[in-house]
Amino acid sequence: MKKKKIKKEEKPIKAKNKNLMRNIKARILDKFKPQQTYLIEMNYANGTISHFPVLSKHQKFKLGANTYIIDEDRKVYVNSSKIYMLRYHEHFTMPYDVEVNSQDMRKHASSNSPQIATSFNPSVLTEVLKGEYVKGVIQSAEGNNTKQLLMLILLAIIISAAHFLLNASKSGWF
Repeated sequence: MKKKKIKKEEKPIKAKNKNLMRNIKARILDKFKPQQTYLIEMNYANGTISHFPVLSKHQKFKLGANTYIIDEDRKVYVNSSKIYMLRYHEHFTMPYDVEVNSQDMRKHASSNSPQIATSFNPSVLTEVLKGEYVKGVIQSAEGNNTKQLLMLILLAIIISAAHFLLNASKSGWF
């Protein structure tokens, strides 16, 4: 069986150091060929996900023996890597979209757990957590003060009793 040669512009970019080299190559490719460079998010059948840049002159790329089609309508710009990204599943040749709608998420989560219905806004949750933290600090401080106060009272009683017994023995009461 003869191996087919994969054209350089259609195969994923391989890097030894996954983060550094991949990031450098992706930036270089994006700088010189921004319309042909994509970041691919591949979901595999075993549940893992990988990200890799692809340079493609044609509207397709190969990953192993599989060929995937690039759909310009499904690309999403990623601010952190400054490159367009497409999402694929290992067993599906077209990219898919992921839409996140906060209203649907709120409706679904509040129906499952009404206690967290008010904590969907991140700033509100931050304030709630700060309040819980402050409350915990105050309670722990009160607990420590109560223990310290009881220890001081016990110490004062012991010293007073010792002082009373010492004075009583010197004055001849015993």
